[in-house]
Amino acid sequence: MLALPPPASGKLSPIGLLCDGILSAINTAPSLPESARVAIGTQVSGILSMFSLAENRVETAKKQIRDLRKDVRALKERLAVLNQEHFGTSSERSLDSDTDLGIWNEDPDEEDEQEEAVKAKGKGARKIPKDIKIRRVDHYPEDMTCCTCGCQMKSIKAEERVGSFQIVPEHVVLVKDVYHTCACNRDICKDNKPVAAKATKFIMRGRGVETGLIVEAATQKFFESNATYRMERRMAYDKINLSRQTIGRNIIHLSRFLRPVCEELLEYIRSGSVAHMDETPLRIQAPGTGKSDTGYLWAICRDERRWNPDTHPAVYYEYAPTRAGEVAERLLSGSLIEYLQTDGYAGYNRLFRTDGTNHPMTPVRCWAHARRKFHEP
Repeated sequence: MLALPPPASGKLSPIGLLCDGILSAINTAPSLPESARVAIGTQVSGILSMFSLAENRVETAKKQIRDLRKDVRALKERLAVLNQEHFGTSSERSLDSDTDLGIWNEDPDEEDEQEEAVKAKGKGARKIPKDIKIRRVDHYPEDMTCCTCGCQMKSIKAEERVGSFQIVPEHVVLVKDVYHTCACNRDICKDNKPVAAKATKFIMRGRGVETGLIVEAATQKFFESNATYRMERRMAYDKINLSRQTIGRNIIHLSRFLRPVCEELLEYIRSGSVAHMDETPLRIQAPGTGKSDTGYLWAICRDERRWNPDTHPAVYYEYAPTRAGEVAERLLSGSLIEYLQTDGYAGYNRLFRTDGTNHPMTPVRCWAHARRKFHEP
């Protein structure tokens, strides 16, 4: 008589009950040969064993998924705390964004089969500057010979289609300056002295490079974050040995002429009543060591557009090798600023002393930094 082995849990699964019913039907069949009864029983037992093995694998996989979800949840909570510490209010939205990923359901075994429909982005109208240089290209048929008389056909209709942008690769031009001396050859003018052309290159006189080239290098370096060695490499493509050291020295030379503009900008900010101040670390090269060092870029901002629309917003940057509060005190010494907004860095406290060193300032703190204290563990 065929029978299933008793399960470890003491209760048969739905597939086990089905297999047990099949074996019971085989046992009650009177005309079924014994060999067929044994073969069928063996196959049913094999099916039950395969199902039990697959069921164990499914349970193991579900347990692993639950563990992974717990780990992801813990990592997400830690990331939210780090975002609060570094980015203030911009990270507060991440605290309630668990449902965005679709993996934070109360039932961890429930699978979300619905996919969010992605809307196709429409193609916006292409904006073309009014002063852009336009190059017209005329396209004619390959054979413009009339098949009847053999004459050249003339254009009777021109269809102008949408233009396409094209980049013209940069190229280097050598500019040779020739200064002429002029004089009048008439007899009545022989007493007049010759007139010589005067040099007009005041800033880059005798440096071998034009001002526009160094302005482009400074723009690429400080605005596009493009290192000077890349310009050196682009020059090498045209077989011009303009080294990065030469480019760097000329950028420093050009910056000296911008110093009066920076001083006027700083005085404009210092003459306002409200300002914002902050500092950020900046990795720099340490000459002679082959390593990098940490400097600081200090920023002072004036923006009164909300209550004084006649003023213009302005930001002044200055590099300093240290984060000491004496840098802020030096930049704002003798200013007319009444309210200064800063973060919680203790180095700014020396700006609000009442010993007469600085104009009396009222500290204005940042709500974003205050909120962090409510989220820190």
